[in-house]
Amino acid sequence: MTTEEVWALRDLLGMDVVLVPIPARQKGPRIKNWPKLTAEDMNREAHIQALVNNANTGVVLGRPSGGLCSIDIDIDEEVERFLEYNPALANTLQTRGERGANLWVRAGHKAPPLTHYYFKGEPWGEWRGDGGLTVISGIHLCGERYRFLKRVHPIQIDFAEIRWPEGVSSIKQPSPLKGSPAPFGEAGESGVSPLAASSDSLYDSAGSTPSTSSTSLHDTGGSIALAIEAARAKQEFVAQYPHLEPYYERWIGRIHQPKPGARNEALVTFLTFLVHCVVPDIALLLALQFYDRNRPMWKDSREQHRYEAINHLGHVLAHYPETLTADEAKLYACLDERTQTTFRIGRDLASAQFEKTGNPTFFLSCQNLGHRTGLDPRQADRILKHLGALSVIEVVRKGTALRKGKRGTATTYRWQLSLKARDPETTAALHHSQPGAD
Repeated sequence: MTTEEVWALRDLLGMDVVLVPIPARQKGPRIKNWPKLTAEDMNREAHIQALVNNANTGVVLGRPSGGLCSIDIDIDEEVERFLEYNPALANTLQTRGERGANLWVRAGHKAPPLTHYYFKGEPWGEWRGDGGLTVISGIHLCGERYRFLKRVHPIQIDFAEIRWPEGVSSIKQPSPLKGSPAPFGEAGESGVSPLAASSDSLYDSAGSTPSTSSTSLHDTGGSIALAIEAARAKQEFVAQYPHLEPYYERWIGRIHQPKPGARNEALVTFLTFLVHCVVPDIALLLALQFYDRNRPMWKDSREQHRYEAINHLGHVLAHYPETLTADEAKLYACLDERTQTTFRIGRDLASAQFEKTGNPTFFLSCQNLGHRTGLDPRQADRILKHLGALSVIEVVRKGTALRKGKRGTATTYRWQLSLKARDPETTAALHHSQPGAD
């Protein structure tokens, strides 16, 4: 990108727009705290130079860019149907990556944050507001260039005026598993993905947010109240997510003993690990449970803990392709988010066995994958078969179904791609995060 192209984008999107540099064929910025960028950063020469030096350019959406938002439609056929419901939006800025389209609008400060939409139980697209980012120019993950379908200024529209096509909803029905959290990128009851929600989100893990701020409770010597809140948080989590409790104990509870002043250190360590084990929204859920269960230990607020967790999850996910071979990274980039999660889980399980035995085989049932991702076992089975069709994994021994009086067995898979060892510099980069107060 040239300096002239930067100014052209600012002229098109508005001088209050916040642009962020992104490497070619990627969607995530490398710079830290990109959601905190403001229009003032667009006046810094160093920031402009970073935009020029990177092939892709993203737009920080919502309040940072004066209410600029985008409607990301993933399915080609649905773009036309959406415009039939919203003819005025046929006259707004439209861009395209690999498929579908992004329709750009100015919706003001009252629009909701990033929200995912579904049609017939499958991902349809997203409303991208606060907490969202859309790549507007450069090279897509799969090699295609981002294009302008209609290069005009974004129109002004209230979110309430937008009509969603019949069957399109921010709530996925039916829910995948009873007692399961929503999958990564899926909205909860509020219609907001917790991982992408803004700092003003009311997302509440298992209803366990303390009713009083941590600072006031600590200042007034409320250790008993904090302990009660912690006990209640654990009780509610176990009741609502019984299948996740063993994972919490195995991956967090037995390993990361809470210590004053070491909250952020533990958070970074177990989240870096959890990215390879569960869908990111579940990793966030477990991270919040770590905070809630150990309330008497912390002085930082739950919102600060949540912000740091989201920030580090995004950082690890953005850098994950660097741990792969070039061929693996190219394939990984073309997978959807749910399949990417299964890729990470399978590769991690195979790597663990390969280190022990030299054989990259692993066991994984659809039920177990469903618990790790929040998907119905049938959906999990389809994803595993898809990875099999892509020659990522192959079935070595098919499992048996659970029957009355007889336990089922998990299917044995062999990882068919290279298991390149992670270099020390990449591992160090994955663990890097801003230090917290406690």
